[in-house]
Amino acid sequence: MDRLSTPGPGPSERGPSHDIWGWLAEKMYIYEIKYSPLRWYGQWGGLLNGRAGLYSLFRFALLLLLLEWTLFLPDISIIKTAMVIIIILGSILILFDIIIANSSVMIVSRSPRNVFRSVMLTLFSILQVPIVFSVFYSLLRYGINKENINSIHAIYFSFVTMSTLGYGDILPKEDAWHIQLLIVLEVIVNFYLVVIVIPFFVNQWQNIPSPPHQEHRQ
Repeated sequence: MDRLSTPGPGPSERGPSHDIWGWLAEKMYIYEIKYSPLRWYGQWGGLLNGRAGLYSLFRFALLLLLLEWTLFLPDISIIKTAMVIIIILGSILILFDIIIANSSVMIVSRSPRNVFRSVMLTLFSILQVPIVFSVFYSLLRYGINKENINSIHAIYFSFVTMSTLGYGDILPKEDAWHIQLLIVLEVIVNFYLVVIVIPFFVNQWQNIPSPPHQEHRQ
């Protein structure tokens, strides 16, 4: 029998790997439509429902606030520990939301309502990723070779790391393995968003049909 005419496996014949990836895609979609902070944000009086741009600005402002908190931790151990936990959990949630929200559109729905808006929001989300990591770098600033690290230094170091420029003026100490792991993780996340997610939206943008008046001019 011709191989090209052989029918593909039915749902019952597919292996366990298909079930796992299908399950992950389903959970990703459920998170995006039910549990994403964007949905919480949209329920505030119904005024901002569905306005992803305003949510992105709010998330950006929250990241800057968390970054500033890392520089003003109190000396009281209990309060300091509580603030550090809030900062870490908040930053992880934001990073997780950025990755899942963009992956959900790319993998699950595959049809953003407005491609141009999706591209702009994805670019803005990618710019927020190094700020998330700058929060972690600021918390672990004792593992960096520069003294008196402030928020600008942390953001600068994170963007240089993300872009793989590596100027070398700010470096992790040799025994700061936690900083080194963060650097590796930031590069991996950035690689995923820039090399995989962004090209998807750009491809979607290129497939948008031209308006009738432009086709007529051609």
